[in-house]
Amino acid sequence: MYLHWTTDSKGRPAVQYRIYTDVAEWATHELTGWGKTYKDKYRRKWQKIGCGFDIETTKYGDQSYMYHWQMSYGQSIVLGRTWNTCIDAFERLQGILTKTSSHIICWIANLGFEFSFLQHRLPIEKVFAKSERHPLKCSVGRIELRDCLALSGIGGLKTLAKNYCKTAKAVGDIDYRVIRNSMTPMTETEIGYCIADVAILTEWSDYVFARWCNRNGACKIPLTSTGIVRDAVRDACGDHLDKIIKSVVARYPRNVEEYQYWMQWVYRGGFTHANIYYVLDDIPASDPGVIGADFTSSYPAVMLHSAEYPVTAFLPVEIATDGRKITDSIINEMAVIMTVRLYGVRSTTMHSIESQHKIQQCDGLIIDNGRMVRCDNMLVSMTNIDYQIYCMFYEWDRIEIVHAEAAYKGRLPDYVLRPLMAAYQQKQRLKLQGMDGTPEYQNAKGIVNAYYGCMVQRIVFDDVVWTPESGWDTVETGKTYEKLISGSVLLPQWGIWVTALARLALLSVVHRLDPDKRHNSVIYCDTDSIYMLDTPENRQIIELYNGAMYRINKKLPAEFADIGAFDWIDHGAHYRFKTLGAKRYLKYDPDTQHIRVTVAGLLLGTFENSVMTDEADPDDASTITVTVQVDGADTTKYLSIDDMFRMFDRHISIDSKISLKNYVRYHDKPYDDIVDGEHMHELSGCTLHEICFNMSMAQYYVWMIQDVHSGRFFNDGV
Repeated sequence: MYLHWTTDSKGRPAVQYRIYTDVAEWATHELTGWGKTYKDKYRRKWQKIGCGFDIETTKYGDQSYMYHWQMSYGQSIVLGRTWNTCIDAFERLQGILTKTSSHIICWIANLGFEFSFLQHRLPIEKVFAKSERHPLKCSVGRIELRDCLALSGIGGLKTLAKNYCKTAKAVGDIDYRVIRNSMTPMTETEIGYCIADVAILTEWSDYVFARWCNRNGACKIPLTSTGIVRDAVRDACGDHLDKIIKSVVARYPRNVEEYQYWMQWVYRGGFTHANIYYVLDDIPASDPGVIGADFTSSYPAVMLHSAEYPVTAFLPVEIATDGRKITDSIINEMAVIMTVRLYGVRSTTMHSIESQHKIQQCDGLIIDNGRMVRCDNMLVSMTNIDYQIYCMFYEWDRIEIVHAEAAYKGRLPDYVLRPLMAAYQQKQRLKLQGMDGTPEYQNAKGIVNAYYGCMVQRIVFDDVVWTPESGWDTVETGKTYEKLISGSVLLPQWGIWVTALARLALLSVVHRLDPDKRHNSVIYCDTDSIYMLDTPENRQIIELYNGAMYRINKKLPAEFADIGAFDWIDHGAHYRFKTLGAKRYLKYDPDTQHIRVTVAGLLLGTFENSVMTDEADPDDASTITVTVQVDGADTTKYLSIDDMFRMFDRHISIDSKISLKNYVRYHDKPYDDIVDGEHMHELSGCTLHEICFNMSMAQYYVWMIQDVHSGRFFNDGV
């Protein structure tokens, strides 16, 4: 045994752990006596002590082998190199739990990875998974393996450590390109990397116990971040829970077919799109430059502010039109879901709003990066909120109402709003106290964000099962629709309306900025943010919107003063900006030399790394000096901003060594190899394969952009 100090994010000593390399010695000194315990709702006793597990693997050809494992238990950590010693550690832990008639949670970051190796090594049972090969928890006797990232909610182990732990995750201290076996010597730095990974899990356990087990009654630790919200909402129902469930079930879609229809055709997500007028343009940071604004808590804002939610069951209605527009007052007075056929549809601005995937039938469709510009006729289902958006951004020759249903409107119920408001107030109080980055703040922020996820969570019609004999499979639950919704306190139509109202809030501002095709101020939108040309007129529109929101928020407690209002991104930075379409943009602030490249599927910082060089070009005035970590040491690199904007173009290709992208190949049958002189074998496992990143723009989209830039497109009145 020896003592080891982990380090924090600044390299300072964080927490001291007792390190063992002999399982028997570890068990003799650490697995003794009775620890603090808590009880769950089934009155089972659980050890209140931090426990975590992790493995390191080496890739040999197309297969991977475990060469090092680590397990934390309280302030002790045991290290091993073979499966025999790993199984011995689990069995010894199992023994003390049996002796004390208790259980323990052992946390794993990305349980699916470790599970692929453990599934035939340990007597695993009671697997609960969100999808195939992604278990959330499973039992090994009295040891319950749980995925910590499903509960922490944001990012990987590095983010979890930053938000909740003293120990920081080591980065880059193990070279995964080196082929290793169980006898390969490991440096002190490499061992420290392994220790940190499970020390973080013990410290995460401490946070979990403090958060959920320091109260009277049974301790219930949720599996996921949305589970926290579901529990809070149900708790807020109080003694009225049974009555509320009965009321909610009565207002649910009448049958499974209607439910699935709503979720496929009526539900829409956030609006993320680039103005085709600016796609591929390198917009300079001056004259006038690009500025960004985003909503403060967009989804919580519409949940708290709006009284447009359907609060009764939907019933069929007749809706009158004049042939071109809906003239019936019901469209404003009630919450409506309708299926309509539109003829001669064309966009009135340069912003294409409707997703191609939400159009059930169409002829003569022209799309702008997946969104409709125009069509001869179309069949589409929408809410009355979506109809408002359509009226702002499209015109059409004729409308037919195929089917419509309506419900009375109102606010979300108090049992949703009260816990949401409490969570938001807690987050804001911590922020005002300067506690950003603390576990308390991250927890409060995560809970607020999880309310939206909870509102749009779908019914699970299939069960994911695993057995040692057959592996993974997806089977029907065997439960009726009535049974699946029988305990519901939230309605799917509320989730549909939350997203629709958030889109309306965003797009109503976009329409004020760009009311027709002569105005092109808005460059890019991403769900709750707008990037636009920085003009006095645009700033005034944003500030006028904010003024209206501030007046509305005066009716709420002080913590809600700016909810739903816009905040200037990076304090109003003037960006040099370029977009290639949805989830593809590059912005650079020359004043602070801050760069951000956002590309779906590409880790932040990767594109910049692909452009950095070791030597500066003296003729390139756009070059900036950056400091990066190479092999644990600070190294000076040079980055040409002009090169970045040039390379951020129609085709982006990044080498696999830089892209940090990979795909997972699973091995469900035993395999073996002679790895660096040692015969190694696995009963099952998985291998991460590095792959390069490639991104291309569809040729039809490039042609459309060229037509727009040359003035040939939209000149026919479309």
